[in-house]
Amino acid sequence: MIARGKDMVMVLEDGVNRHRLEDADGKQVGSVRNGTIRLYGLTSKADAIVAAMMVWETLDAALAREFAGWPRYRPVLRRLRVLHDGAYDWIADGLKPLARLLRVPMDRGSDDMFAIEFVLPSFASEGVAISAAQIMANVFEEYVRRRHDLANHLDDAVTSGSTDEIA
Repeated sequence: MIARGKDMVMVLEDGVNRHRLEDADGKQVGSVRNGTIRLYGLTSKADAIVAAMMVWETLDAALAREFAGWPRYRPVLRRLRVLHDGAYDWIADGLKPLARLLRVPMDRGSDDMFAIEFVLPSFASEGVAISAAQIMANVFEEYVRRRHDLANHLDDAVTSGSTDEIA
């Protein structure tokens, strides 16, 4: 469990080689399963691209800490797009796929229609996956929280007729 103030991401066993990631309210925000880390709660492809970039940097750093020879890779945000390889939609920059883009509506009352899924290298153990997933989920939750705060701030500014304070 990672805690920062009242914010935390818990990892709960959900079967053999399966774990569920939950926030402090008990809402499922992701999962770890069969060498993949999946994060839920995105509203658009553009939202998924930004989140994938942020979370990829966290995963890349975690893998570099675990595996001394891990080749670091820093994608360029402006080149990231959704590409289809015949089987999956990938968020990639043309050189390296970062994450799969999945359509997974969590519930009918939610705008969250997308998830991103990171495929770990085959030599990464379950322990490495769980450790990386905790850190990644924390970064992801911070991104989602800031995205919602900015959206609320924009809504308030538009409603009041003043967008001068938004920078």
